[in-house]
Formats: sequence, C-alpha cells, structure tokens
Amino acid sequence: MPLTYHHAAFQVFDDGDHSRLVWLTDVLPHAMIDAVRGRVERGIEEMKEVLESNEAKR
Repeated sequence: MPLTYHHAAFQVFDDGDHSRLVWLTDVLPHAMIDAVRGRVERGIEEMKEVLESNEAKR
C-alpha cells in the first residue's frame, strides 16, 4: 500500500461490565483512506471475534 504516513493508536476504557476499545488511525495520502478503512474494519471484526471467544471460554 503506497502510504507516506501511518499512525495508529488504541485506548481501552472501562465501561462498567465491559471495556470499550477506541482505535484511531491517521494516514497519508488521504486518498488511501478507503483502502485503509477496509483493513481497519476487518481488524476490528477479528479482534471482536477473538475477545468474545476468549470470554466464552471463561
């Protein structure tokens, strides 16, 4: 992917009985955002599946 800049950060917040994860991503050139968005959204789905699977095993 022809990015000249990529920075991502996660932050986890206590949300009562659960936690909330916030994922921020900044990329250049901005024209690549749609390609990056698809990968971020897939990453979110995969993290959710793993976390829910681990929770179900408890």
